[in-house]
Amino acid sequence: GPASELQRVPHRTMLEQQREQMKDAEAGLDVLDGRVQGLLNVSRMVGREISDQNQMLGETHTAVDRATSGLQRTMRFIEHVGRQLQGQRWLTCSVVVLLAVLVFIFVYIVLD
Repeated sequence: GPASELQRVPHRTMLEQQREQMKDAEAGLDVLDGRVQGLLNVSRMVGREISDQNQMLGETHTAVDRATSGLQRTMRFIEHVGRQLQGQRWLTCSVVVLLAVLVFIFVYIVLD
C-alpha cells in the first residue's frame, strides 16, 4: 500500500543520490588519474634525462682521462728533452767560449 510506496520513494532518492555521489567520485578519480599519469610521464622523462646525463659524464670522464694521459706523456717528454739540453748546455757554452777565444786570437794576430 501507501506505506510501502513511501519507503520506495526515499529508497529511490537514496539510490539516485548514491549514483550522483559515485559519478562525482569517479570524476575526481579521473582527474587524479590524469595527474598521476602526468607525474608518471614526467618521472620517465627525468629518468631518461638522468640516463643521458650519466652517459655524457662517462664520455667526458673518458675524454679527460685520455687528455690527462696525453699531458703526462708530453710532460715526461719535455722533462727528458730538458735533461738532455742541460747536458748539452755546457757543451754549447764551451763551444761559444772557444769560438770567442779563437776570434780574439785571430783578431789579435791579424791586427798585430
